[in-house]
Amino acid sequence: MTYVETTVDGLLRIRPPPDTIDADGSFLLLDLGPAYTISYDLTIISNNSCFGRTLTRQVESPEGIDLSALVSDAGGLSYIDSIDIDFHVTDASDVPVDFFISSMRIDVSDIAGVNDYPTVSGTRTLDHNTPLFTLFIKDGDREAFIVAHPMCRVTGRDADLYATVIPIPALSGLDKFRILVSGIDRMSSTRGPVALSVLSERDVVPDLTPPILSITSPANGTAVAPGQRLAMHVEINDDSNRITQLRVFENSGNLVREIGSPYLAPGLVIPYDVPAEYTSGQLNLLFVAEDAAGNRSSLPLVLPLVE
Repeated sequence: MTYVETTVDGLLRIRPPPDTIDADGSFLLLDLGPAYTISYDLTIISNNSCFGRTLTRQVESPEGIDLSALVSDAGGLSYIDSIDIDFHVTDASDVPVDFFISSMRIDVSDIAGVNDYPTVSGTRTLDHNTPLFTLFIKDGDREAFIVAHPMCRVTGRDADLYATVIPIPALSGLDKFRILVSGIDRMSSTRGPVALSVLSERDVVPDLTPPILSITSPANGTAVAPGQRLAMHVEINDDSNRITQLRVFENSGNLVREIGSPYLAPGLVIPYDVPAEYTSGQLNLLFVAEDAAGNRSSLPLVLPLVE
């Protein structure tokens, strides 16, 4: 299935987003016509607290990105926090082309914890079980993003109301964003272009504050034995209500975990096995958190080793 299509007529067409990305034969394709070649750089953020590592892939295929194969490589859809995709366009002479579509983001499990939001009359339910697609476009030094996500219908009212969740991207210099909405039905392809009006304009406050980390277990200075399994409880606090990645390094700087954290998650529990060859001295772990704005903070954990 193709989500975004732009052809020689210069029009960007957005089709209804898929409700899953792990079905057999699911492809994502940027189609510019036969005169151009597209390559895709992918970064897949894992949420697997046991074996989590960031995956990177480069795809050069006329069929686009095989999403079902990508999900399989990551160990399953439930282990994918998000996917970032950068597009690279070249012409028939293999010369890079500056194209107005710069990248795409697919939010998967990182929005799964956002089930509803408050209103003046209670709460409104959100559909969080399907991927959210964000397309980034640029025009000179200006940037915009288009979000496609199935909306959840609120029943029991005189008028139909719909709700969704949209993470605001951390774009450089973004101080305001405007909300424009386009609906798609089965007859949309037979109609002409539809002019969109601004429904709402919101201010964006720069995020200059790094995440705050605390380790509630094990306590700093707790004695551990070689081969012992630890359940490391890490609490996270950030202005954006999430971090993009938490990295855990051991003794010599060896990276042992690299995982994402969902929105509104109060923290993470990370299983960790003390290496059997660590028989004396101390185990030095370093936790490094990074939020969407690139702010970082770190916290060490020192655990004496006993036999």
